[in-house]
Amino acid sequence: MGSGDSSALDTRGPLAGPGGRRWLLRVLLGGLVLCGGRARGAEPSDPPAEHFLLRQRLDLPAIDGFARLAPAQGAVLERLQQASVLELHVYALGDRALMVLPRAHPAGELALLWHSDHDRLTVRAPDGWTHQLEREQLADVLDRAAPAERTLEPPVLEPMVAAQAATPAVRGPLRRGAWRLRARASYRPLDLQASPWAIRLKLDLQTSPLGLEGGPTAPLLFALALPLCTGRDGLLALEALAEQVAGTPVSWRLTVVNESLPGGRAPVWRTEVVDLGAAPLPERRFGLARVSRRHGAALRVSHQLPAPTVAGLQVVAPAQLAALRAPSAPAATGALAGASAGGAKTATGTAAEGRPAALLLHNQSATAALIYVDGVLLGWVAAGQSFAFAGLRPGFYRVFATTPTGVRSWGPEDLYLPGAWTLAATASSSG
Repeated sequence: MGSGDSSALDTRGPLAGPGGRRWLLRVLLGGLVLCGGRARGAEPSDPPAEHFLLRQRLDLPAIDGFARLAPAQGAVLERLQQASVLELHVYALGDRALMVLPRAHPAGELALLWHSDHDRLTVRAPDGWTHQLEREQLADVLDRAAPAERTLEPPVLEPMVAAQAATPAVRGPLRRGAWRLRARASYRPLDLQASPWAIRLKLDLQTSPLGLEGGPTAPLLFALALPLCTGRDGLLALEALAEQVAGTPVSWRLTVVNESLPGGRAPVWRTEVVDLGAAPLPERRFGLARVSRRHGAALRVSHQLPAPTVAGLQVVAPAQLAALRAPSAPAATGALAGASAGGAKTATGTAAEGRPAALLLHNQSATAALIYVDGVLLGWVAAGQSFAFAGLRPGFYRVFATTPTGVRSWGPEDLYLPGAWTLAATASSSG
């Protein structure tokens, strides 16, 4: 069981602030891609990479808080909900792209290099290994899950409105096209002896005419918009769709429905793509990992990702969560008026700095889960792990969990906390 992190939710992305910049610098200079080049800075001839920021948030309807709050408490809740954004930085150059995820993401400790030209996904993990995966494993990496087999039926793409002239957005691209994509896919974890899950997806997509000719941007953004469609055949279909829309995705709304394992609420993700212009990154950082004769002993290559280094992570400071409810009488702090089906009757364990656990989360599934309380991204729990979240005062809360790709979801459940909640291995999303 892990312990809570008292740091505040960092939704500004890994490049914001000195710590984030130092972290990215360590990733880039620490050898995400080992090419045997010099360790000095970029040469003047290095072409700039295109820098994009993806801002992803979960829709609040049906997972928002239901309690009656005082004005001050409501203001705190609104601020925390607005901060519950996952930001992914993408640096595209030629046929390759570097992806850097935030610490609030279950894959935030990984750096990913997408190779369109070699059908490869290179992952640099904290254990020092360079992992060479196939591009179709992108969804597994994002969910920190075991490998799964995915197939995609031919998707249907329809224009929603005719292309119109638009004015430039601040630091962003022009918005010209609107599309609706409907697709069906199957998903089968390779370690489960079960029939494939039937997945239904609906994507409302806006595109810009400012696509990068010959680059990976549009196909990669399609893959990030529809990671559950990134099977071997699905990648070809997504690349064909990128050519059909003839532009770069700038925003989308994705609904994921697992028809095989119906649950309470299907996750709906909204993503905005911001064009941040050129980034001066050395071109050699986008090269392929190679094992030289001299340095071969120092480079370890694996085809399997390691488990996360921690059981979970709390990304909102307990003091901020405490402001969501008024202090209660001491006699009420131990009461537990209700628990989820399969959840424990009492909450045991402590979080960081000896604080009692307000929510003890048991994740029995084979994939990481993002945990939302009253629509606030509380943190995440790794597959098969338990984690204690601290800071929530006693009272009723609406709790929801989903995987980063949306293939699994649990709830929403209205729970009295302190308490425990178990994410069953068979629960999933529904329409």
